[in-house]
Amino acid sequence: MAEHTASLSANELAFNSDPLSPSPAMRAGRIPRLSSLEVLVFSLLGLVASWQLWRTEIIHRSQPERGLGCSINNVLDCRGAMDSAAGHLLFGIPNSIFGMVLFAVLTVAGIYLLCGGRLPKWGLMILVLGTSAGLGAVLFFLATSIFQLRSLCPYCFLTWMATIFLAWLSFALWVRTVASPTRPLKGARRILVGYWWLGALLCIVVIVAVLFAVFGLQIFRL
Repeated sequence: MAEHTASLSANELAFNSDPLSPSPAMRAGRIPRLSSLEVLVFSLLGLVASWQLWRTEIIHRSQPERGLGCSINNVLDCRGAMDSAAGHLLFGIPNSIFGMVLFAVLTVAGIYLLCGGRLPKWGLMILVLGTSAGLGAVLFFLATSIFQLRSLCPYCFLTWMATIFLAWLSFALWVRTVASPTRPLKGARRILVGYWWLGALLCIVVIVAVLFAVFGLQIFRL
């Protein structure tokens, strides 16, 4: 019994001295300030990109002959996404509107967390599930851009980037939050918490590599 107690105390000491372990405040629902700022920044990126896509579609509908800032060449062209059924998946409503709503909610959440608000575990789980669904949407729209539209919407790509970073960040926050002295951060979970941003960057690099493999140097033609 004494050996078990001593072992538990040693585990707690090692856990509390680990900089990646969740602090008591984090276990109580307070997200670290840097992570809260990251949620806010990536949400704002997605919100601005979604708003720009919606605004551009309004212009495109009212003035079809007008040149668009997101239509750079035959590959980097947002008109394909705006004119396709894939760009209006639910009830014919532009995907950009749903993007604005979702990223706006995350932006408000980021501000709330940055101001010291608490995020319960069920709220963090909703964030994990939501961003996981977002990753599925990224894969769907990537495949649609390659095989159906044969073009890439620049504003859409920005929303993909925001979604990917938010997803990896939410995974890392969840894994870090549920860590405990009896289940400390080790192996893949420790790598995820410490280097989640690298995972996000690798995902984006893979997407860019796939796009280059499909479209080649046409992406740079003006």
